[in-house]
Amino acid sequence: MHFRFETALQYIDAVLIEVSFFAQAYEPPIAQRVRFFDDRGFDLHDIAALAARRRDNRAHQGEFLIVNRSSGLSEDNRWG
Repeated sequence: MHFRFETALQYIDAVLIEVSFFAQAYEPPIAQRVRFFDDRGFDLHDIAALAARRRDNRAHQGEFLIVNRSSGLSEDNRWG
């Protein structure tokens, strides 16, 4: 049985994606990736990790936690 990624998303509460803050030939820009999930009912929930370049300590990649809006993980969105 062939199972499409977009079909699987309806059964997923959270996705952890690695992002690059510098253009990479093999992956779309961060905004496009976040928009892909937003269009499918997911929100950027947290930045789980950041890694910096040694020479200037500028962030070069990170991990974003993307959460389904229908998930219990999204229920508490209060400040503080």
